Amino acid sequence: MDTDITTDTETGSDTDTTTDTDTGSDTDTVDSPDVPTDTDTESDSDTESDSDTETEPELYGDINGDGKVTARDSMIVQRYAIKLAALTDEQFKAADVDKNGQVNAKDALYILRCSINLAVLPIEK
Repeated sequence: MDTDITTDTETGSDTDTTTDTDTGSDTDTVDSPDVPTDTDTESDSDTESDSDTETEPELYGDINGDGKVTARDSMIVQRYAIKLAALTDEQFKAADVDKNGQVNAKDALYILRCSINLAVLPIEK
């Protein structure tokens, strides 16, 4: 990276600064022989993938995926409940905190209560 800084200072209090920065890269990518590559196509996993099995969400109530259950997650579910927002399949599973197969205002309320530590998700009936 080339950086040129020119500073002109007069006897007064005025200072002029000019900065030119070149962020272009002149390096070439070369494959390193020290990096091992895995060419084995066999999977070492014992889990079977079945499209009919439902997976549990990573964190119930975390709709925006930030790792926390907050009032913002509740707001997203409220917007979904009144048809102002759409949810992905993963978000839908995380939003269905009462596990009834529907996402509605009750789920938004449970998520809001969880965000202030008044509930634990998922809600067990």
